[in-house]
Amino acid sequence: MKDIRGINEIRTVSHVALVLTTTIFSVVLISLNMLLGWEHWTIPICAVSAIGCLVLHINNTLPERARIYIYSMVLMIEMFYYSVNVETLYDCTPVVVLALVIFVMTQEKSLTRWCMAVGYLGMIWHLTYAGIHGGLNMSLSGVVRTVWHMLIVLIAGVATTRLVGSLARGESRYREYIASLEDENKSAGDFLASVSHEIRLPINAVIEITDSCEKQEKDPELKHFLKAATREGKKVAMQIGDILDYAEIEMKKLTFNNINYRLSSVLEDVISSILPYKSKDIELVIDVEPSIPAVMNTDVGKLKKILLHLIMNAIEFTRDGGVYVRIYPVRQEYGMNLCIDVSDTGVGMKESDLDRIFERFYKADNPDGSTSAGLGLGMSIVAGFVRYLGGFITIDSAMGEGTKVSVSIPQVIVDDSECMVVSDRESMSLGGYFHYELFPNPHVREFYENMIKNIACGLRVPMHRVQNGSSLKTMVDELKLTHMFVGSREYESNPAVIEEIARGMYVFLVAEKGYALPEGSAIRLLEKPFYCFNIVRAINQTGSVVTGNSAETDAMHFLPEITYHEAEDTSPASAGPAAETNIYEVTGKKDEADILEAAGIDTGKGLMYSLNDRELYETLLRQFVMDSEEKLTNAGLFFDSNDLSDYEIVVHALKSTAQMIGAMKLSDEARLLERAAKGGDGGYIRDNHARVMEIYRQSVEAIAKAFPDPGDDEEDVLEFAPEGGDLSI
Repeated sequence: MKDIRGINEIRTVSHVALVLTTTIFSVVLISLNMLLGWEHWTIPICAVSAIGCLVLHINNTLPERARIYIYSMVLMIEMFYYSVNVETLYDCTPVVVLALVIFVMTQEKSLTRWCMAVGYLGMIWHLTYAGIHGGLNMSLSGVVRTVWHMLIVLIAGVATTRLVGSLARGESRYREYIASLEDENKSAGDFLASVSHEIRLPINAVIEITDSCEKQEKDPELKHFLKAATREGKKVAMQIGDILDYAEIEMKKLTFNNINYRLSSVLEDVISSILPYKSKDIELVIDVEPSIPAVMNTDVGKLKKILLHLIMNAIEFTRDGGVYVRIYPVRQEYGMNLCIDVSDTGVGMKESDLDRIFERFYKADNPDGSTSAGLGLGMSIVAGFVRYLGGFITIDSAMGEGTKVSVSIPQVIVDDSECMVVSDRESMSLGGYFHYELFPNPHVREFYENMIKNIACGLRVPMHRVQNGSSLKTMVDELKLTHMFVGSREYESNPAVIEEIARGMYVFLVAEKGYALPEGSAIRLLEKPFYCFNIVRAINQTGSVVTGNSAETDAMHFLPEITYHEAEDTSPASAGPAAETNIYEVTGKKDEADILEAAGIDTGKGLMYSLNDRELYETLLRQFVMDSEEKLTNAGLFFDSNDLSDYEIVVHALKSTAQMIGAMKLSDEARLLERAAKGGDGGYIRDNHARVMEIYRQSVEAIAKAFPDPGDDEEDVLEFAPEGGDLSI
């Protein structure tokens, strides 16, 4: 196949070579005409010929063979004109030989013959004209040189004609050979597909039988063997499916089978197929953007295979750590691109592996020198399906640094409502007891942090997180939670406390399949992977239960800027001594205290929201200043464009963060703007936007004056962990 491509490339190059040669030769003839006084009437003809060939080549309107013959005729006419006008016969030979070499690339035997004939005709004309006018050199050396040059043209002509014939015969043989290979490949593909279909039926029957026996078997040892047989049978069935998919791609027999689908059902099928092969030592984190449309249209079977292969491939090459799957939408004019990023903490790939990753049957070597398991078809199937669906795929990897595969697939939007919606969102407040620092791999901690942050942000539900038992009790006592999610290791460290909490609210334990709770436990199990579809399903099935203070909760959106949350109508008195702490106790300096209190910042309330942690409160004040420029800019942009939806989100974030630092007036004003945006009251926003933003600027200036930027020593608030635990997402 490569040889045929090479022949076609030579033919393509011949076009360029002929056009360039004709153009250069025309310029040479025009110059010689002007310098040596040849026939001046030929100058415009040469110019028109060169320009005509260039235009013909650029426009590419005529068939390829026709253009080759036109270029060649122009070149031979100019060659003849040159031969009859030069002073000596010997100047003709190089031009004729050069033209013959160029004509070889065209693979047209007739052109080499014509070129040789035109060359001889020009030489004879030259000799005849010289003999008539007495300029013919009849000396022995002159005769020998003339004969020698004619022999050179003859030898060159015969050699090039034979070469063209040889190329033509070789091309014919190669085409026949490729055709036979394609026929054999088609036959092999048909045979492979037939065999795979025949094997699939008994394999599926075996899987059903062993699965049924496993469910009925009481003997633990035999049950274990039956489970292993079922798992291996499903693995064989998956490999048979891969062979069929590969055969369809290779034989170009892929067909469209587009249907309407929900992403939740696709992920459930993929996860159920993956879990039997995932080690408990590997964390699978699935982060789905809630704004993905509820119903889309594509070839669902191929979308499932893409997800399955990408995740399975990541799991196979990850010895410890985890796999992070991020799915999010990118809006386009034609609808939407469904973007899938699969990152792992695995061994990574060498550059040579990246160059060959999409080749069929290619399997990268493991660091220990062994070859990876499987057929080596996974990534070639993914690439084929992604290309078939009109998308693209990229891979970023390095040895020892893991791998990230990114896929983007166009989708038709059927129902543009969000794929995840929490019912009764305004009364929801979620808590989490997860100590991510227990994971030794820092990337896994980052995976979980991103996933939970994106869930809370996308669902627009407040979420609070603590990392130890003491902070857990404070969170439950101070905040009006409706649901709480707990990790299995965190539960085992404080079972009695968590069981007590479960009697007053819904508590979900996130654990591996098969985890057993004590008899009579009020906790509900939520199997891993811990991701938003499971969370939304759990919340919507249970509804909301408000504990502690029974006052109505004003639910808060979770935005990247917000790290700590508190119910908005909790009175400072309910927080105990923290509410009576003043700013002087925080800063130790009366001047700073006066500056903040003059700006209307109630430091007692701010400290209450920070659980009386002075260092945390100071950090929140600094973060409030750091975030101000972005919030002011966004608020101004959405105000100017009358984008009430995004404006609502920005002022909601301002309301929440202002309340956390005790800027109650600013928080109340932002709340009114939020309600106006939610109700579509553009008039109220136009009348009050500038005034509220000015209050915001004054608060920022006061904090910046009281707490100058300390430089690089400050940590990002999102990663701040105060002594004794935090209350951060």
